[in-house]
Order: sequence, then C-alpha cells, then structure tokens
Amino acid sequence: MGSSFLLSFLALFIGFRSCAGSGWAPGLPYDRNTIHSCLEWYDNDEGKTCEQVRDYFKITPEQFFEWNPSIGLDCKPWKLQSYCIVTLERVETDPPKPRTKCEDTCYRAQFDFAGVKEGNECWCSSYVAGERTRNETDCNKPCTGDKTKMCGSKDLINVFAPDWDSTSELNEELWTEADGTTKAESKDAIGTAKVEAEGEVVSAHSSSSGGMRYRALFQ
Repeated sequence: MGSSFLLSFLALFIGFRSCAGSGWAPGLPYDRNTIHSCLEWYDNDEGKTCEQVRDYFKITPEQFFEWNPSIGLDCKPWKLQSYCIVTLERVETDPPKPRTKCEDTCYRAQFDFAGVKEGNECWCSSYVAGERTRNETDCNKPCTGDKTKMCGSKDLINVFAPDWDSTSELNEELWTEADGTTKAESKDAIGTAKVEAEGEVVSAHSSSSGGMRYRALFQ
C-alpha cells in the first residue's frame, strides 16, 4: 500500500466523537506500548475518570486495555498521560470475499462500520463522519467473488453500518455535521464512500447521491 493511499485513509478514519482533551497527537507523555495504529488520543488532564472517558467514546474495557496496556480492565492506574481512543484497523480479505463477509468480519470484531475498497479490501472502524460524493456510481469496482455488487474503487470506499435504528440520535448528529461541512475546499486525496444501512443508501435528504466524503473519520 503506497503512502499516498495511507494518508488518504488516515483522514478518513479520524474520530467523529471528540472532546476538548482529544487530538490527533498525544499532548502528554504516553506509554510506549500503546497500540501502534492509534489515530486519536485523549489527554488525561481534565479531571474525568477512566470510566467516563471509555463511556464517552464508547470503548469497551477490553478494547481500552488492548489499546492502552498500561491500564487494567478496572481502569487502574489512571495516570496523567495520553491514552489512545481511536485506532485504525484493516482486515485484509482473502479472495473471494464479497462485502457481506467484510461486514460480518468487522461486526464480529465489535466495530460499528465496515468499508470495502478496490474490490477486495476490507476496512473496519468505530464511527464515521463526512460528506456525500456527488455520484454513488463512482464506486464502480466489482466485488471479488460477486461481480453483481460494487466494492468501492481505487480512491473510493463503500461503507456499511449494521443497524442505524438503535443509534438514531447519533446518526442525526452525524448527518447534520456532514451536511454542514459540504464544501469544495478539500482537494487532497481524502477517501469517499457510499454509506448503506440495511441495504439502502442513508441520506440526510432525498437525494440520488449516496456517497460520502469522509474528512473527519471512519473509526
């Protein structure tokens, strides 16, 4: 995978849910054993408890421990340092593996979103924000093993979520944010994606375009 593609995807997987003490780089000392794929950090200098931080970012105790091995499942010791709150996880697919299997892989791993790219690449993340692309047909790469479905393209990613009904409040915030940031100011290689829920394109408006351009995250 080339560096240009990696950079485009880093922009796509940055967390949507954030607070004043979080950022793309640690602002405090951190454990050198923190997971290497960390994309966003929480600086523990706001007086919040470990449990509050985990609940806010919807991170399970097991995930938080995996990403931050210096702290136990019981949230101890909770030190004045930076902790990882967003990671980038990529699941390489073995052909043939259509997008339904990618979704299953991500959901079983307790990720909220699955994304497919270039026919057979599977990406998993915890949340998404961004802008719709103008034409969902830009995702025109047939899925390996299922030529009747599209699995992104060279620069685009199809993104899927298991169940929006249980997270309607979050979705409303996400789509409002997406609509509020639909600008032609970004000309770099940020990935775009089509978002689907239960087989239908999710859209804040009744529009024929179902793609999304993610500049704040697909974690």
